[in-house]
Formats: sequence, structure tokens, C-alpha cells
Amino acid sequence: MAVLGKFEVIVMDLNLNRITSIKEKFQVQSAFWESEDVLFYTTSNHWKYALMNGENGILKTIEEPLHLLKKIDSCKFLAFSESNKVFEEEH
Repeated sequence: MAVLGKFEVIVMDLNLNRITSIKEKFQVQSAFWESEDVLFYTTSNHWKYALMNGENGILKTIEEPLHLLKKIDSCKFLAFSESNKVFEEEH
């Protein structure tokens, strides 16, 4: 489970125990779980990941804020931008 704040991502287990908390400089836009262990999320300028072990990092710098919707295949995701265009995005 993940709880999104304006500038924070909190990863929790099923018993609502905090596993890790990630502070962000830029506003958190969206997030979804790829599996039980991998959370993908976006800030206003980055596409990022967080693992259940607390590891996290940047996958890609983005030109405009993206809202991730779902994974299509191993490297394609369905997303939409602030202008509400739905499109496929590769990482």
C-alpha cells in the first residue's frame, strides 16, 4: 500500500506499518503498483520507482507531469498528461 502526500510517498505493509517514507522536492502526481514489491510514481518532473526494501530512484526525467494509469507490457505504460491526452509511454 502507498499513501501519497503532496510532497511525500509513504509505503506501508498490509498491517499499515510504515516501511519507508520518501520526501520529494516536487509535487507527487500519481502512483501505481507494478507488483507487490515495485511502486511506480511520478512527480511534476520525474518518473520514479520505490521498492518495498526502501530503495527508490529516478527512471526518467519528464517534460510535463504524467499520471500513470497501468502497465501495458514490459516497458510500456498507459498515461495521460495535464492536457488530458491518453498515450503510451516507454521507460
